[in-house]
Amino acid sequence: MILHYNGTYLQENEFNVGIQDRAFQYGDGLFETLVVRNGKIKFLASHLERLKSGAKAMELSVPESFTKESLETSIFELILQNKLQDNIRIKLLVWRKEGGLYTPDSNEINYLIKVSPLTTAAAYPIKSWRCYHQFRLTETLVSAFKTMNALPYVLASNYKKQHKLDEVVLLDQEGNVAEASASNLFWIQNNDLFTPALKTGCKKGIIRSQIKKLAPEYGYSWNEVLLNDITTLQNSDHIFVANVCGAGVIKGDFPFGELYV
Repeated sequence: MILHYNGTYLQENEFNVGIQDRAFQYGDGLFETLVVRNGKIKFLASHLERLKSGAKAMELSVPESFTKESLETSIFELILQNKLQDNIRIKLLVWRKEGGLYTPDSNEINYLIKVSPLTTAAAYPIKSWRCYHQFRLTETLVSAFKTMNALPYVLASNYKKQHKLDEVVLLDQEGNVAEASASNLFWIQNNDLFTPALKTGCKKGIIRSQIKKLAPEYGYSWNEVLLNDITTLQNSDHIFVANVCGAGVIKGDFPFGELYV
């Protein structure tokens, strides 16, 4: 595959970073996962806004030229060079340039864009799930963003694989429901739509924000809560998880299908 690295297109086997690279040494960066459906980059402005908010929190200097328009142009050129058509997964990574130990020499960034076919289907069934207790989330300065330190989700996903589960639910330090292994979590009771509050340390998901906007149109109230009683989930009318790549239905159905059109 062809990559876009700091404004240059190059073959994947030509890409390399040095031993002192800060993404490798410290996980000193952020990423966004985007999708292209029906020839459009879904929620590009929202992704860029979250990326820039995360960069500000991490004191990364994102240049003014890093705009929605320039990013869109680079992504579609990369798609063209890789001869992809539609239903495409995009990963955008931004990290601090090499130099320094814990104290960086600079706050300037490197960035990388890669594309690949999107394989996850919307509204896939989740038949087996349980809570994951071994690693608890906590709210921090950067917990709402997708940082390159994704260890809680790596360990939770490995647990899911080892126990042959379709999904796991992560908890916060107080035992409150926080999110799924790679998605925000939602449940519906009557006309009330619930999701864990950001105080749990969950991600400020792009689809989470879109569902918040759509909830009143679907006749639901929006509620961000702290929930430490798992039976509330089990007794709800619907439970689902959702991110930009797809939605998993644990119980009931997925009512926000237009997000994946």
